[in-house]
Amino acid sequence: MVFDCAAGQETTATFAIAPDAAPQVVRVTEFSHVLNSAIPARYEDSWVPLSPGVSDQPYLLANAVVEASVPTTVTFTCPAPRTGANPEPGGTYAVYSAPVFPDDDAAPITKS
Repeated sequence: MVFDCAAGQETTATFAIAPDAAPQVVRVTEFSHVLNSAIPARYEDSWVPLSPGVSDQPYLLANAVVEASVPTTVTFTCPAPRTGANPEPGGTYAVYSAPVFPDDDAAPITKS
């Protein structure tokens, strides 16, 4: 799932799953317009940037567990533009999701 937001601004997204679904993890990451792809990120990739808009900003913007019947809201900074050899305009993020536990089934996530 890919969404637009105001580059460099605080952004909020709320995620939910069906009442009978197993818990799911959502990872909000940057989207690359140059690659036309979401940027995968591990939990360890969530450092604090030294200078927003430069190459040290994190790819992982938010990480949360969504439980059945309990919408989960995350707040993060929308990706700012990047400069360099392949500049990025910012303003777009992607959402990855997966079951929290390996033996559970994946469940559709909705965003509001």
